[in-house]
Amino acid sequence: MKRVSPIVAPVLAWCVAGALCAVVGAGVAGAAEARPCVADRPTMHIHATGTAQAAPDTLRIGFRVVTTHETPTGALDANARSLNDARDAVERARLEDGAVTTGGLRIVAERDSRVRDGRTVMGDIVRYVVTSELHVRTSKTELAGEILQSAVRAGVNTIDWVEFTVADTDALRRAAIADAAKRAARDAATLAQASDQNLGAPRLMRVHSQDFRPMMREARAMMFDGAGEGGVAPEFSPGLVTVNVTLEVQYDISPR
Repeated sequence: MKRVSPIVAPVLAWCVAGALCAVVGAGVAGAAEARPCVADRPTMHIHATGTAQAAPDTLRIGFRVVTTHETPTGALDANARSLNDARDAVERARLEDGAVTTGGLRIVAERDSRVRDGRTVMGDIVRYVVTSELHVRTSKTELAGEILQSAVRAGVNTIDWVEFTVADTDALRRAAIADAAKRAARDAATLAQASDQNLGAPRLMRVHSQDFRPMMREARAMMFDGAGEGGVAPEFSPGLVTVNVTLEVQYDISPR
């Protein structure tokens, strides 16, 4: 797992019994906040942003199959055939059991329209449109191009999204928190030494925010116009999945 050094913003708060704490953020010109003290001795506040990254181990793809017919039964039958063909084609890629699922069936009646006296008037039903969804979740990320090509050849006409992510996002989040905590402790020690203070134990530790960034790849069926018989499957080079966590730590301090 590769990590990127976080951005750390140390904040020093001097507390006096029965008074207010003046909190100043480093690097923010003129930024200050007065708030009640939570202790009768000085404290130091550190805000650190930790980052953890990992290579993706999970591939998620969302497909749609859209069919039309002049009758609802005809549209449903055509969609069922195309969806089954696409599912069978994707499953032939030797994926894990349960990697391919379906859902999201919708049927819409489309009507003709004309403008009369400046208003649009809806006419008779001209066709029915049926949309179904096919979802793929697999650990075989290297098969992304093959899966896309197989689905399009079998009748899929819309690719909503392609996502490279990690199965255990909690582990990546914990790594980011640990990274932020180490940086916070290091900067607290540096700040205490520079201000001639003794650094005490942490009084408060709080995770303020989390930013999870899977690698998204947008794709549409038109990308695969040449991926029919004899076509070449598209190749993907996903980057790293990133989690950023912002941590606040409050330490007791005392003059040396």
